[in-house]
Amino acid sequence: MGGPPPPPPFPGMGIPPPPPGMGMPPPPLMGGWANMAPPPLPFGLQPKKEYKPEVQLKRANWSKIGSEDLSENSFWTKAKEGRFENNELFAKLTLAFSSQTKKLKALPPRRPGLRPITGCSGTD
Repeated sequence: MGGPPPPPPFPGMGIPPPPPGMGMPPPPLMGGWANMAPPPLPFGLQPKKEYKPEVQLKRANWSKIGSEDLSENSFWTKAKEGRFENNELFAKLTLAFSSQTKKLKALPPRRPGLRPITGCSGTD
């Protein structure tokens, strides 16, 4: 195990491989970042249901309230979300907050004296 250390890598080459005899590097602690579970919600809160509207909605102009910012007596901890679930309300919200769709250009007004074209449909 003696001897001089290996030379540094060339720029842009990344980190050098481990010296011989070291084997594989140890696995990341606690299974890495992928296995970390979110912290439990306070005051008996349940995770919120995901609502997926059929159309794209305008972006809401507020930020999410973090669970650490809630108090035990706040509206958000006491409200039962299922009571407010209503398809008619969702339809109204979708209509009010849907992103604008591209409108077709209006046809120019018809000039007086012009007759419609006939005989082009093959049924005349």
